[in-house]
Amino acid sequence: MLTIRTSMPDYLQGCRAALADLLELLQREGRELEVARERLARLTAEVVSEYDTGQDLDLGVEDPDEVMRAATRHTEGYWQPDAHSEDLRRQVARAQTDVVAHREAAAAAAGAVLQIAEQGLLLAHGSRERATGRGREVCTGQPISTVVLAARDQAAQRPGDSPQREITSCFTTLADLVDPAFAEHRHERLSTAVLRLLGWEDLAAVEADLTALG
Repeated sequence: MLTIRTSMPDYLQGCRAALADLLELLQREGRELEVARERLARLTAEVVSEYDTGQDLDLGVEDPDEVMRAATRHTEGYWQPDAHSEDLRRQVARAQTDVVAHREAAAAAAGAVLQIAEQGLLLAHGSRERATGRGREVCTGQPISTVVLAARDQAAQRPGDSPQREITSCFTTLADLVDPAFAEHRHERLSTAVLRLLGWEDLAAVEADLTALG
């Protein structure tokens, strides 16, 4: 239980540099993630183009992970034991790893921003109960402080864990009213998506919201 109380402006003054660094890291990892996804999509297209079985594969889907899974299903058993195909296998595996690595790094940075925000709320208001339900509505019935607290908890849980009631309530509402992708809160960390939803792309935006909450 927190016993120290401070104002949100004083708290933000102390952690401004950390927030700025995390937001910069998040932006950088986001750019690297897009590059990795594009590379994976190109390699997947190359895989499919070499095999007749890939003719009915939809390469227009947005998720490169799903593209690669679909390509694997369609080309199963059609790889030839030559140097080119083995090199292509290695490149695809490397690209898949890069996508996962940059996605998780971005999620970790976003989760750390949420943790700093959560601690500010608790220090300014003294308890989770008093910190909940404050600020502008992100969507109907979901004030920003409620979303921040639930999103921080969601970022800290392991994929597959049974989420707390507050997480389920918040993310179900977000899925219903904002984006169905938030329904995946049981299976993947959504901290990056939450920061994008909040508009927390730079330090000024984060400070403006948190100062209003303090």
